[in-house]
Amino acid sequence: MRETQMRNTILQVNENHKRIDTDYFKNYGGEEYSKTYTRYTTPADYLIEDLLNNNIFFNTILDVGCASGELVRDLRRLGASAYGIENNKKVLDKCVVPEYCCQLDMKEIYKIPPETFDVIFTNSMMYCFPQEFLNILKMINRACKKAVYFYSPYLNESTVPDPYRVFLASKIWCDKQFEEANFLPVTNEIYKKI
Repeated sequence: MRETQMRNTILQVNENHKRIDTDYFKNYGGEEYSKTYTRYTTPADYLIEDLLNNNIFFNTILDVGCASGELVRDLRRLGASAYGIENNKKVLDKCVVPEYCCQLDMKEIYKIPPETFDVIFTNSMMYCFPQEFLNILKMINRACKKAVYFYSPYLNESTVPDPYRVFLASKIWCDKQFEEANFLPVTNEIYKKI
């Protein structure tokens, strides 16, 4: 009983999570994803500023779970060599920068050559199963040179429950996963490659 209570404060699995499908992107926060994506991810200018303020100087950045590519587009407008991967072909068909985004599941990041990107951004890790988290992070470590920007609410910080998220985790749990994948926390969002 005590172990279950302890686990629940570290990791909360949503047993009734909804499958991400075409409808998810049609009604993402009440409107099309292209109109609402800024509510669910960090703005490109803030992302760049946050990385630079923490001495993570970069040129290339990969958005894992880029949907229709709005963040990739905004990062490129600000001068970054940004690219994206997305596993949902139907939303990728609506991509605003199709030349910089391709279809690839985050579980297949091993297909990306080692150290291809300076930084990898993701806000979609909580849509996989918690037992897959560490393995995906290890693949991300191989594909990046410098850091991961992990944008996600932590357990007890999420004000709007997302029925599509498979789980929420505490900062302590996430830090442990990143450390096991050879990253060190720099801020709540930035993990530097060791």
